[in-house]
Amino acid sequence: MYNALTEIRQRLDRLGYVVVPHGDHLCVRLPLAASVRVYSTNGRLRLVSRFGPFGRMTGVLATAAVGVAALAGALAMFGPGAVALVVGFLAVTGLAHDGYRFVLTESCTTRLQQLLIDGDPRFAVGAGMIDARRLSAAALRQVGGEHGVDVGAKPGGRVPVPIDRPGDE
Repeated sequence: MYNALTEIRQRLDRLGYVVVPHGDHLCVRLPLAASVRVYSTNGRLRLVSRFGPFGRMTGVLATAAVGVAALAGALAMFGPGAVALVVGFLAVTGLAHDGYRFVLTESCTTRLQQLLIDGDPRFAVGAGMIDARRLSAAALRQVGGEHGVDVGAKPGGRVPVPIDRPGDE
């Protein structure tokens, strides 16, 4: 396994992630048979979301195909009725389950990206390359102004933020 993946594995282990090394990549295990794989190629990291042994789209298409086939089979064998209603409900529930796995894997991918960026000394404040790889921050916004409170907020920032009020020049 590559040195970068070994360092990433140790860091994720310390943070409590379930990380399993596989030949050329790491697998971060998630609930509901979902996972995120971390590949390192030519010094670049690539994150790939998986649903069990399948890619995400293959998993969703398989769930939809099984649901439609089961509903068609129930309608053919029992006709419209309670059995078909239950099978249809289970098919829709299976797709909702896949939707939740999409959210789960995307949030894990985002968290891993942030951990990898924050843990890399090349991207420390003042390193010069921070703008090239850092996730873009949301625009400055004023919080609480409608209640006469002057509070500035900039997501991801921990420095005082000046507030320009109407009439200030």
